Amino acid sequence: DAGSATIGTFGLPFTTGPLTQTLVLNPFITSLEPAASLNGVNPSVDASAMNMTVTDQASDSAVAPALSLVGLVSTQVAFDFASVAAGGLKVQTAVLTANNATICAVTSPCVSPTTSTFTYTVTLPTGTSSPFGVVNLYRQDAAAPNTLRLVGSTSTGFISETATLRTITYTITYTAAGLANDYNFFAIGLDTKGHGLVSNAVPISIN
Repeated sequence: DAGSATIGTFGLPFTTGPLTQTLVLNPFITSLEPAASLNGVNPSVDASAMNMTVTDQASDSAVAPALSLVGLVSTQVAFDFASVAAGGLKVQTAVLTANNATICAVTSPCVSPTTSTFTYTVTLPTGTSSPFGVVNLYRQDAAAPNTLRLVGSTSTGFISETATLRTITYTITYTAAGLANDYNFFAIGLDTKGHGLVSNAVPISIN
């Protein structure tokens, strides 16, 4: 075969030495609080350490030594989005919805839409600023339920207000991409210190 070649024909094999990579997480997630527990008395606690796993395209993986976060993240021990002590935020509700529960990964022969628009709706007292610098959308991995895949993000919220209530809505449109399965989606609103407010799960079927 004229197209074949043996290893070494075009130079030495790739090195198996160490690879250094810089990872920037902005904002770095320091704590997560379920929106279902917003009551001002169940704060989340900042993480003190993190583990990282590096996986290549061949699915080979390695676990890095635990990284201490002491002194690297907020020194605030506990945080609650519904607590007056947390800067008077008093987030009342945070709910995720989607306009299409079934979407298609291909346009034919499936007749469902190929996108679903997720809406993360947060309510606070009138005049209160949004606590979030960014809202991220995650898809729960079907093969690894403990893994959330970042699939969208927005920093723009639409504000509506009554005499007593301010409502801020964040929208993110997700397009299916060859991932036929049933998935849960979550939104996480993050403040500038990396405190996250996790929404309810929204199930989506991708055909």
